[in-house]
Amino acid sequence: MLIHYCVIAFKNIWKYKVSASISILGLAFALVCFVPILYWMDHETTYDSFYKDSESIYRVYSAEKQSGKVNKGASKGIENSLREQVPAIEASTTLMLSTENCRTQATPYIQMNMLYTDSTFLEVFPQSFVCGEMNHPLQIVNNMILSERTAVRLFGDAEKAIGQPIHTLMRASLPPYIVTAVVKDPPTHTNLPFDAIINHNMIQHFSQLPPEAQWSFFVMDLYVKLHPSADPKAFANQLKELPERIGVNKEIELRTLPIREIRHHLNEDTPFTLNFIGLFVVSGALLLFAALFNFLNSYMDLFRQRVREWRLRTVNGATRKQLIEQMSVELGCSVLASLLVALIFIVQVKPLFARWLEIDLEMGRFLFLFAGVGIGTFLILQCAGLVFFGQFSHTATTSLVPKETVKPLLLRRMAVTLQLMISILFIVASLVVMEQMRFVNQKDLGFDPKGLIQLSGFVDVSGKIESTLMQELSALPQVKSFTDTNFKPQHHVDPMAIFTNVEWEGKPLDTKVDFHLYGTDHRFGETFGLKMLMGRWWTEGNELSVVLNESAVRAMGLQDPVGSIIRMPWWSDFSVIKEYEIVGVVNDFHALSFRESIHPMLFIPSGGLVNNLYIRVVAGEEGNVTHRITELLPKIDPTLADTQLTPIGTLYDQLNQSEIVGLKIFSFLAFACLLISLFGIYAVATASTKRRRKEIAIRKVVGSKASEIIFLFFKEYMRLIVIAGIIAFPISYLVMNYWLQGYAYRIQIQIWWLVGIFITITRNKTRSLLTAFGVFWGIFMLVALMGGGQGLQDMMSANFKGFATNSVFFGSNKTSEAYKGFRKGRYWDMEFNDVERIRQAVPEVEVITPNISRWGSTAIFGDKKSSCAVRGLQPDYEKIEAQNITMGRFINDVDILESRKVCTIGKRVYDELFPQGGNPCGQYLRVDGIYYQIVGVSLSTSNMNINAGTEDSVTLPFTTMQKAYNFGKRIDLVCITVKPGVTVTSIADKIEQVIKKAHYIHPDDKQAVIMVNAEAMFSMIDNLFTGIKILAWMVGLGTLLAGAIGVSNIMMVTVKERTTEIGIRRAIGARPKDILNQILSESMVLTTFAGLMGISFGVLILQGLEIGTAASGTEAHFQISFWMAVGACILLMVLGMLAGLAPAYRAMAIKPIEAIRDE
Repeated sequence: MLIHYCVIAFKNIWKYKVSASISILGLAFALVCFVPILYWMDHETTYDSFYKDSESIYRVYSAEKQSGKVNKGASKGIENSLREQVPAIEASTTLMLSTENCRTQATPYIQMNMLYTDSTFLEVFPQSFVCGEMNHPLQIVNNMILSERTAVRLFGDAEKAIGQPIHTLMRASLPPYIVTAVVKDPPTHTNLPFDAIINHNMIQHFSQLPPEAQWSFFVMDLYVKLHPSADPKAFANQLKELPERIGVNKEIELRTLPIREIRHHLNEDTPFTLNFIGLFVVSGALLLFAALFNFLNSYMDLFRQRVREWRLRTVNGATRKQLIEQMSVELGCSVLASLLVALIFIVQVKPLFARWLEIDLEMGRFLFLFAGVGIGTFLILQCAGLVFFGQFSHTATTSLVPKETVKPLLLRRMAVTLQLMISILFIVASLVVMEQMRFVNQKDLGFDPKGLIQLSGFVDVSGKIESTLMQELSALPQVKSFTDTNFKPQHHVDPMAIFTNVEWEGKPLDTKVDFHLYGTDHRFGETFGLKMLMGRWWTEGNELSVVLNESAVRAMGLQDPVGSIIRMPWWSDFSVIKEYEIVGVVNDFHALSFRESIHPMLFIPSGGLVNNLYIRVVAGEEGNVTHRITELLPKIDPTLADTQLTPIGTLYDQLNQSEIVGLKIFSFLAFACLLISLFGIYAVATASTKRRRKEIAIRKVVGSKASEIIFLFFKEYMRLIVIAGIIAFPISYLVMNYWLQGYAYRIQIQIWWLVGIFITITRNKTRSLLTAFGVFWGIFMLVALMGGGQGLQDMMSANFKGFATNSVFFGSNKTSEAYKGFRKGRYWDMEFNDVERIRQAVPEVEVITPNISRWGSTAIFGDKKSSCAVRGLQPDYEKIEAQNITMGRFINDVDILESRKVCTIGKRVYDELFPQGGNPCGQYLRVDGIYYQIVGVSLSTSNMNINAGTEDSVTLPFTTMQKAYNFGKRIDLVCITVKPGVTVTSIADKIEQVIKKAHYIHPDDKQAVIMVNAEAMFSMIDNLFTGIKILAWMVGLGTLLAGAIGVSNIMMVTVKERTTEIGIRRAIGARPKDILNQILSESMVLTTFAGLMGISFGVLILQGLEIGTAASGTEAHFQISFWMAVGACILLMVLGMLAGLAPAYRAMAIKPIEAIRDE
């Protein structure tokens, strides 16, 4: 029976070949688009997943607490500390990746990708061995494991490589590496590519550095493997505070990252972000969904056309089950045919996608994903079809009277509209990306890229080879100049090259500038053709000179920078501060991609060769010079054979790789989606024509021309396009404008042409305008109130910025109850022992620190004075109130231990004592007759004042103030934060009782202990703004609902006025649901258009508010989120549909005869 059904299925495919072919090809094209994109996402998210237990392997790295700057490296010292402190770790290893020039007896030179590590590597990353020592291949220093490809390349066979020496060319005196094993080649999607794995003594050298150095000098990558039962979140939390707990380097925190996420979170130069790829996956899924809808609707229509066949089969004895089976088999055969066509196309386009994405599309994995998507497609269509088959077979078996079984085309029209929307989105995206690419290609880089070639890819530690190379380059007549520099065009600058601790005379207190540091030689400016705006470039041998770009001069606020002195860490030892003389200023130029603005840049002497040359040649001679240098390189030294010569324009083009690929994929998807949409329109047109045969015949009888009938259908399909455009254009504008925000230099999307889309209301313009205004005002009120509420919340929160939201403060007051012989009204003082009492008795406390202060003091520096408060604090207080130290540091444990006479000063004190600016750290000021050395400046300006505000205070170490002002054990306040998950209210009484018990205070005394619950204050503010948001939603939605009701009322009036028109349409064949669709469409167009205008106007007003508050120095965000805008658009469409329901059903109820008689 199955074979019989299959034969019938293919006969019907041939019988209805046009409709069937369109359905099959439409689904096939959607699969061709979706599967390669899904493979791309799978490839990018499964890096290193081939390792056993890869889900338990994590990368450990560090980040500075103050600046947030990430350091991807780690050290052997950190690994050892983790092994001792964290029992969840099963294994760990440190490694370094680098290229190295080597040789063998038969091969004089080969450049290899080396993975330097020790014997622990294989515990974390087990390998598949081909031959050699498999148990302990890295047991001793200089043991080497080769990849199979490298072993065959060097020795002809993997077995022959075992025991062979490989000599390094870094230094002739170094001993050779000995090959102990050969392993399978690592897959291409790995973060650890290697030609060889070496147990290198460099790892041991770094592990022998002092502990302080190992916690600040990170040059290795650290990976850990957790026990199967370990909790990754608990492990990450334990790691975060490990540096502070150990006490070696409290300025950093350790972080973890699963090995699969390293590529897109620690690799700044990854060409494609996961969000970028995810956008294509979502687009492909929408495209596939639309194609599925199209396919199913088309086949449902074919089955409806064969209603007489089904009835005849029923008469001849066919049961419902047999009809359902036949329809399922026919549908399944068509799906299989579509999958076969898709497979053929996918095999053909595979090389195209591989070339675009620059990845190796593994056929096995590719087919596996295709099979999964194919099976999913088959099951979805069969399950959806069964619902229809059940209903349709019931009709066919219960009635022999032919009746109209063709259902409305609303769902099919929705599917076509969705496809057209996606097509418009892709087309607009392609146009915007194309315009942005054109803009980027025409943007001035700040120097002439023509004739500038990069020479890189060689390793010369001694510098002798590069020196010889530069001598040979000087002899070439076509070479005008060359320079050795670490500058390279890239997406993001290396975090280690960002300097913030740069000082200069007159530097304002609140100025913090990120300088990008580049090491060059004295020929850099000449080779790149930069314009010297002031001064000159430094001369050879001048190690303490610096050249700035325009942005650096502006950021520093210098009028005449040449000759000024700046102080910053020395490039070779960050602990040493050097003074550099500014000798010149050059024009701004683009060192990074156009996603980044031009940053302040400092150019200093590199102090040595860095194996990266740029060569300026005579214009037009680039090809000849490249060929001449390529011939010259092996003659200078064999190690230069792998050197790469790349025009600098190509390097900048590589930064735009994601845009170039995105343009190609968007264009491909736009074409495919447009094709599928045309298939859908054809299917709708075919079904509509058959359904309206009688109407067409009547029109022709009463005199309609063929052109008029064609225009009738054309108008219907144009309406679908207009509706799709009305929805798609604003969405595409929002999406692509959001995408463009990632560029510092970008085009502006022209939206004037969108106006033409909305010419849909052609009659009763005044009424339509007033009605639309109701919806416009409603959505505007909703957007304005939500965005305004967010901005007000930000402004209010700024007043308490820096304070811990889970904090509470306790102080003393006179008693109100007599107790144990003490009279009522007794004054008492809290003491330092209370801190330890509370810490022991209340384990829920996270941070507890004392606070003492003195008001009415005067700070004196030279002839300047400032009235101030003096505070005595411990280092932990910074966890309760962030100090925002911009110069120097805060009080530390050594200050407390030694009672040092040091201090930090607040912003107002700094402004009054140092009106000229500059760094006061190291200077001495006098407070109450005692001199204190300034070690830090705080810019904290919170309006929340706890026992003297930071802005008006001089802060001393707690023990220093105890002695200087004879506080003894007395303290003013106990400052506390509670642990996560604990509320202050739940433990406040417990803390209060501990204090009362220690000082003989009645347990019910409500006055003796003062408590300031900051958590309750913050909670009150949150509740206030929650109420404001609820109110905003109520007002906005109420106004919007009123507007929608207005639309509904107007549509009711319109229906009444158009009674005759509706009656005539009904008389010539229009069905009630056709009228329903017409009225709903008009209502949705009106509501959506007015609503989008309201959203746009609201966003414009909020943007103006944000700009105004920013100009006044207040940081607040008066904007709604992108997803709220999307939600508002969906809400508009729903309201438009609901507003049109009542008028539409009234129009459906109109009887043709009565309507025409009323006329």
